[in-house]
Amino acid sequence: MPRIMRIRREVKSSGRYFSLESVCEILDLPPRTLRLYEQRGLIRTEWVEETGGQHRALFSPDEVRRLQRIRLLTKELGVNLAGVEIILRLLEQLERR
Repeated sequence: MPRIMRIRREVKSSGRYFSLESVCEILDLPPRTLRLYEQRGLIRTEWVEETGGQHRALFSPDEVRRLQRIRLLTKELGVNLAGVEIILRLLEQLERR
């Protein structure tokens, strides 16, 4: 049975957004993994255009908490991404009730 570990840093809902770099540091995930999750529709990234025309990825506190769940399911419990999609959908349905 896999050992469940707590996420090192809890994210409090302060209404602020987190940069890609800070989310990668908080969750100990590479940027490529976050891009994969975005492509699969598991997370929503806010893209903001900065001065000079460059775009920057930002994450809301809710998305960071969602990423914490995804990380727990994949890294700690060994669930594949198809399973993560199903689990997240079921959790969303339960939370709506």
